[in-house]
Amino acid sequence: MMEFSIPPDWAPMEGDDTPPADRDASWWARSSLVEVNMATAEAAALGALLRRGLRSSRVVKLERVQNRLLWARYANARHLVNLREGDANEQWLFHGTCALSPKQVCESDEGAAASLSPQASPLRLARDNPCPPPGSTPSPPPRT
Repeated sequence: MMEFSIPPDWAPMEGDDTPPADRDASWWARSSLVEVNMATAEAAALGALLRRGLRSSRVVKLERVQNRLLWARYANARHLVNLREGDANEQWLFHGTCALSPKQVCESDEGAAASLSPQASPLRLARDNPCPPPGSTPSPPPRT
């Protein structure tokens, strides 16, 4: 695995200054859900990106998942793709969940994996596409 480096836009987390040799399982397991100030360039860029696909959308709150283990897995996978293909060709995707709180996604070893959402649709918007009650079988998304 390549050396872990903290993403530049992350908020400080407990133990950020821990030397690599002293990073134990509890250091890697730490995660944080950070509310992003809506007046920042990060929030403006993500809002603009979301509106490209959902023109009438409005971001009212933005939270960043800071999970060291998930970031290290992602960065390592991106590094391996770049070695093999020359360019990871990354794309931004949005993922919504109904049954899970953002904190549950943040603390999960899988992050926002599809297996954590009981719905088949990759993005569900509460007003237009409400989540079914817990334990029910969701209907498939309408064909267009």
